Amino acid sequence: MYASPFAEGLLPTKTTATLFSLAANIIVMWALSQISRQSVQERVQASLFLEWQSPTLLKVEKKRQLDVSELELLASRFVGEDKAKSSFSLFQSSNDKKQLGNATYNQLLLQHTENTLAMVMGASSARLVLSSALDGRDIALDELAVLVEDVSSERQEFSQNLLQSAIENASEGISIVDENLMLVAWNKKYLDLFEYPPELIYVGCPVEALIRHNVKRGLCGAGDVDNQVFRRIEYLRKGNPHRSERQQANGQTIRIEGNPLPGGGFVMLFSDITAYRQAEQVLKEANLDLETRVYERTLTLAKTNEALAKAHEKAEQAHIKKSQYLKACSHDLMQPLEAARLFTSALTEQKGLNSEQQRQVDNIDKSLRAANDLLADLAEIARLESGNIKPHVEVFALNALFDDLAQEFAALAIEQNIEFRLVATKAWVKSDQHLLRRIIQNLVGNAFRYASPGKVLLGARVFNNQVIIQILDNGPGIPLEKQVLVFEQFTQLETPTSQSCRGLGLGLNITQSLAQLLGHSLSLQSREMQGCKFSISVEKASQLIIKPQLATPVKNMGLKGITVLCIDNDPDVLSGMVELLSAWHCNILAADSRETALVEFANHQRDIDILLVDYQLGYHVGLPTGEQADGLTLIADIRRNCNHYIPAILITATTESGIEDKTKNADVGFMRKLVKPAALRAMISAKLAQKLQVDYGD
Repeated sequence: MYASPFAEGLLPTKTTATLFSLAANIIVMWALSQISRQSVQERVQASLFLEWQSPTLLKVEKKRQLDVSELELLASRFVGEDKAKSSFSLFQSSNDKKQLGNATYNQLLLQHTENTLAMVMGASSARLVLSSALDGRDIALDELAVLVEDVSSERQEFSQNLLQSAIENASEGISIVDENLMLVAWNKKYLDLFEYPPELIYVGCPVEALIRHNVKRGLCGAGDVDNQVFRRIEYLRKGNPHRSERQQANGQTIRIEGNPLPGGGFVMLFSDITAYRQAEQVLKEANLDLETRVYERTLTLAKTNEALAKAHEKAEQAHIKKSQYLKACSHDLMQPLEAARLFTSALTEQKGLNSEQQRQVDNIDKSLRAANDLLADLAEIARLESGNIKPHVEVFALNALFDDLAQEFAALAIEQNIEFRLVATKAWVKSDQHLLRRIIQNLVGNAFRYASPGKVLLGARVFNNQVIIQILDNGPGIPLEKQVLVFEQFTQLETPTSQSCRGLGLGLNITQSLAQLLGHSLSLQSREMQGCKFSISVEKASQLIIKPQLATPVKNMGLKGITVLCIDNDPDVLSGMVELLSAWHCNILAADSRETALVEFANHQRDIDILLVDYQLGYHVGLPTGEQADGLTLIADIRRNCNHYIPAILITATTESGIEDKTKNADVGFMRKLVKPAALRAMISAKLAQKLQVDYGD
């Protein structure tokens, strides 16, 4: 045996040998580390235990410049050229190197490069790649493959875990098959719904086996097994989305919904909708019962609607009759009054009347004027109900209105043996003078009707900035239970004094409607056999200061010798107009129809100075059925056939909307019946003066 070389040492032989062996190993490892480089795998594993020494690296980088283009080229090898170029352009636009300084700029650049690489390979691997590049060492392809493989494996494992966690926590059963129709994922809810045997479910299981298993269990209905399996596999292979319901043997109702995946494959959703279907069945049964009840109620409602329709028809008939009455008042009843007014005006123009005869003619004229106002206001009521009447509110002296009413009712008071007394007032009010006069006129007329013979008082008093206009009479009065009824349409109370004064029962209803339109309060106080007191509350106004104006003389052309063509289809009105114009020494041509007027104009075209035309000329031959000739059309036809300007005035009682605008646009004068002779004479003079201006200039 040979002696150990360490036998004579200071330490024991084994200890000396062990120390020598360790020293030799350390020297060899140090030498090998100096002549070889670390693999990527080794450096990745080392990075898990050692901190990234970027601060040390930055200390080195302070001594030299980092090339942005080199780092961009490095990043492009992993993330792509377009993405790298966009990322580094954004970095350079957001960081100013001069402002930040070299050290801070280099640190931010390295962090940005590391973050860009970390998006595809993770933070540790990004640090390793960046460090190797800065040290000037290349990474071998096999090492890079290992690096990417590790990162991909980690990400794939994370994605699979995330997907599995998501589908496990879903409330529906889920199964996923790949493009080869192999089962790749499922959840517990899916297994619970179909109760598959454990050996049938595994990753990579052909979905055909699962479908065949369900078909054999009868879950897909009756039919050939192979045919049903083939049909369902074709749906999946073609990528057609589908939806169906399936009744399980245990009574469950499963809704199946399949949708193709973008990269191939299918995701299937299985929902338990048993509760919904049971609720639906309950609702259907309840609906049948409800339909029965609805049918019974519908029959009852149909009978009620039929009764309402009959009642509505009766109401419509009553409204039509009312409209017919108002229409008659607006035109047909105006015609004889117009004729009477023209005759009385002609009588007034005659010489030789004594004072008594003149007074009688004046009274007749006033009565006709009052009748005209009543009929005109009735026509306005039709427009009032349709909202076409707009009040013209102004400030005026109430006493002037009282004086006008006193003159109007003076003759009637004597005739009916009524003591009509008026209390003068100094109050000024703010209202529509015409409509307020109509209200008071109705109330005074109503008092005359029921108080005859008796007393009627008209007066006013001021209270709390309001003027209370009151009309009192000592007639039979109105019982308390009937005081509301008297304001309804076509309602009259039967009293001994009212039998000879029958009317339509519209007066108080019109009065109430006008008061509401003006915003005035209308009230009634009455007791049986103690008369009535009607009160209207009107806003008090301050007295206006009216400056006296000197009357300017108006040049009035003489009408003697002028030729007038009068056209009206009512013979009495036409005759009255002829009488009036004859009293003015005019030459008159009379026509009672459109045809006669055209003939007269053709025969006397050069002689006619002015046209006086009614608006409604009746039905005539040559016009379409149901269409009436109108005065404006006739005037236009005559002017079209005339070689010189001829003035015209339209005289009508029509209530047609917009008639005044039509006449103005046609350059025709406009007057409403009943015509006041003085106003007619003035308008004829004005139109003849206009003709002179047209013919000869100013």
